Amino acid sequence: MIKYEVQGNKIVVLLGCDDTEVELGLPDTIENLPVSKIAPDAFAEKKNLRAVEIPGTCKVIGPYAFAACPNLEHVILDEGVETIEDWAFINCNIKEIKLPSTIKSIGSNAFIGNKCKNDIDEYMEKVNAIKKPKNHTNNKCCMLPLSLADNMRKITDTYIQLESKKIDKQFDERLMGNITNKQLDIPFVFDGDQFILAVFNRKAFENDLTLELSSETKTKMGLYSENDPDFINVKVRVMNKDEEVSEFVFKSPYFENLTFDIVSKQKLEHDGMQYYFLTVKANLECYGNGNFDRQFALNMYDDLLGKYETQFASGLIDNEQISYIRDTINNRIYVTMDGFISQIDGAYVMNYVYNIIRSYLNDDNTDHTALDQFLTDKLFEFYDKLSDFNSFAQICFDDQNEVMQGVEEATGKKLEELAQQYQIDVVDLLGNAMSEEDIQTAQANFINNQNNYTLHADFLNYVYQEMKSLNQEFNEFKYNNSKKK
Repeated sequence: MIKYEVQGNKIVVLLGCDDTEVELGLPDTIENLPVSKIAPDAFAEKKNLRAVEIPGTCKVIGPYAFAACPNLEHVILDEGVETIEDWAFINCNIKEIKLPSTIKSIGSNAFIGNKCKNDIDEYMEKVNAIKKPKNHTNNKCCMLPLSLADNMRKITDTYIQLESKKIDKQFDERLMGNITNKQLDIPFVFDGDQFILAVFNRKAFENDLTLELSSETKTKMGLYSENDPDFINVKVRVMNKDEEVSEFVFKSPYFENLTFDIVSKQKLEHDGMQYYFLTVKANLECYGNGNFDRQFALNMYDDLLGKYETQFASGLIDNEQISYIRDTINNRIYVTMDGFISQIDGAYVMNYVYNIIRSYLNDDNTDHTALDQFLTDKLFEFYDKLSDFNSFAQICFDDQNEVMQGVEEATGKKLEELAQQYQIDVVDLLGNAMSEEDIQTAQANFINNQNNYTLHADFLNYVYQEMKSLNQEFNEFKYNNSKKK
């Protein structure tokens, strides 16, 4: 029996099957919808599984999808399959496999532990040998943050071309396997999902400029999976009536549809060039907060840091700036999570632990280096987990003992000793002492507490707003450095 879920009333994602399955011919449609993706770990560790055929409608085989199926010998990939993600068939028993011509990418170690791995490696070597670096933009436009609206006359064709070429270079680096998709330094859509698009041309355009998604991007729409929240690189064509003027790329969470509104436009002329500055609003239609909010709010700290680490490695920002960015992001992680936990209604033991942590960090007589590191690591972990309300409850209760133990190891003191030292008790939001029975009752009522549900949603939006402001601030570093060169 095949397990699956329907996403956005558009596609079907396969989630797994019974352990007794021996030969699987996966369907190409379910409920009259295309089977478009196999979820991560979907068919992992199926010890009886010996053969599987994957239909061409299934564009993506997720990470670890068939991992550790020791008797899986025969795999047929129909024409149409495009992506095999990391570790997808690790430790199976596949002797030979024929890859369809539609394959676009194979993730790292996708076939490690199989006899067919050498065939895969030879195939990918041939594919990479014929891939030649090519421009992904035509160097006539680039995206700018709204904060540069007052500096239009300082934007030159040279600056725009340099920005475009940097993106081209990074795509080539990704093609060679030197950086990951996550590390691509492609502008995010921030500032209320608005940005400035700078376009130049030697002659004035006869018609207004418009934007449309490339056909390449349209094929990726609607393929988001809750188990695989990731960015899609959106390619947009800049059109002057029926003629393409330029194109640009930016990162976005997976979406069902995307349109653009040109909010305002400004035209300037200097040094024999015509410059067009369009303020653009991106309208993303996503699958609820499980997509848009999760990607921007929960993974943004890590992704944002990765973006600027890439800029640092490329020499676009200096050592002082990257140090400031690292410190700022780590501090913001603690501040936002600390403020969030202090408002949770019912997780009184977790609040108790954080009150102890807060007191210890504010104590000038303590060395809190180890505790700082533990908190940074733990809060990153919490952000990764905090995808829905149930995971919120898990953090508040199931992870308590792990946090307590980490605090004791980092401080070298028992929690009870620290609580006595700083005169901290388990109290409710009004400061009233809690009995063991009160704590158990609060925990039982936690899931049904509407305040907590609202707090979770508000928190996602709050972090999103924090990320917008940080990204805008950090973007100025690269722009200011480019003016110095």
